[in-house]
Amino acid sequence: MPPDSPVRASTSQQDPSSVLEILTALSGSEAEFIANCSRAGTGWTQFFQVRPSPIGGLGAFAVKDLRPGDVILTESPLLRTTYGSVLPDFYRLTRSDQDMYLTLSGYPSSEGKDEIMNIARANAFVARDGIAIFKLASRFNHACEAVRNVKYVYNEHNDTLTMTVVADVPAGTELTVSYGQTPTELYNSFGFICRCGGCGEEGLTEEEVQNRVSHSWY
Repeated sequence: MPPDSPVRASTSQQDPSSVLEILTALSGSEAEFIANCSRAGTGWTQFFQVRPSPIGGLGAFAVKDLRPGDVILTESPLLRTTYGSVLPDFYRLTRSDQDMYLTLSGYPSSEGKDEIMNIARANAFVARDGIAIFKLASRFNHACEAVRNVKYVYNEHNDTLTMTVVADVPAGTELTVSYGQTPTELYNSFGFICRCGGCGEEGLTEEEVQNRVSHSWY
C-alpha cells in the first residue's frame, strides 16, 4: 500500500471447514496470519476480518453492518522507518515481526529488487519524518475517493493510525481506503491497475496505463 470478501471470525464462531478451505489455499505465512487473526480477541475483530481479496493479496472485510463514524481500528506501526533505512530497521524487528512483515504483498517488479523494499513500497503510509507499515492497516486495499468506504488519519503525536467508516457498509463488504493518487500514479507507485470504478478509468488496460505514464497523464 500507502499509499486506498469475508473469513467469518470476529465475535461470532467461524466455520472450521471454511477456515480450512481458505488456509490450505494460501502460502504458509498468510495462513498463519489469518489463523492468528481468527484467534485474536482484540477490539478490531468485532468490525472486520482479514482474508484473501479478489482485488489482490489479503484484504479487510466487514463482519457486521457498519455505519459512518464507526472507528474500526487504531494501530501502532509494525515498522517505523524511512525509505533509506528500511533494510536495517527491518532487521531490528523481532523474528515474529519480520515474519509478519513478509506476509504483506510486495510491489511487483521485474528488476529483481529486494522483497523487503518491494513490500515497503507497496504498503507504506506517509508518517512524520518517514513512513509507517502496519500489520492490519496495510492490508486494506485501494478504492478511489468517490467509492472508498473508510478514511484514515495518522496521529503524529502518538504515532498511531485510526480508521473510520465513512459510508454504510453491509456485512461481508470489503473495506477500502483511498491511496490518494490518480490511476497513473497508482500504477507507478504500487504496480496495479485501479478498477474500482470511482476514478472513471474502469477497464483501463496495462498498455493504456503505460501509455499514460509515458505521456505524464494526471
